Amino acid sequence: MSEKKIKEKVKRRERIIASLKRHEPFLGGFNPEIHTGEVQSRLDKIEAKFEEFEEVQEEIAELDAEGNYEEECNESYKEFEKLYYRLRAALLSKLTPEPAVAELNNTRNGQALGVHTGVRLPQISLPEFDGDYKGWLSFKSTYVSLIHESVELSDVQKFHYLKSALRGEAAKLIESLTLTNENYIIAWDTIIKRYSNEYLLKKRHLQALMEYPKVDKES
Repeated sequence: MSEKKIKEKVKRRERIIASLKRHEPFLGGFNPEIHTGEVQSRLDKIEAKFEEFEEVQEEIAELDAEGNYEEECNESYKEFEKLYYRLRAALLSKLTPEPAVAELNNTRNGQALGVHTGVRLPQISLPEFDGDYKGWLSFKSTYVSLIHESVELSDVQKFHYLKSALRGEAAKLIESLTLTNENYIIAWDTIIKRYSNEYLLKKRHLQALMEYPKVDKES
């Protein structure tokens, strides 16, 4: 019975991926004078599909007690995630205004970029995050408390801190976004959606527990 249910979930998952792919012709033939009004509704739809996909993945994981579909689920998630972020970035680019030249205040030696002249940024040592799920919760907690919730920093300054703290896979997710106040919200939301994934977090924690060395002797 569970095998039949899993196959039904897999088909539902395939339909979700197919529904996202239907947005590609729209982007390929995008005309600002005609299609701009459709962008937000399409963004809302792919956000809903993202949540639906994660829900299906969790349902499959719960039914798959023996782990026969684990590798397939991981591969499907990679495919979906790559498609989702590509579409999302493309759609957001149709909404995001061009950055104003006067908005950015370039400074040397890695100093933050700010819109407030004379602002002296606090000396903060942030942990780095390279996309490893094991370090996500610690990084998120520190970053949110020190930077994201700070009322003294502008969004563009927060964006600079975020970019400087990310490495590897995590940095690539937002490397195409320019440093602007508007893009900070987009960048942070992208990182949150990528790494605050309950399904993958559970999987990574379970794998970590399984890999923990066995105790040979009682202590």
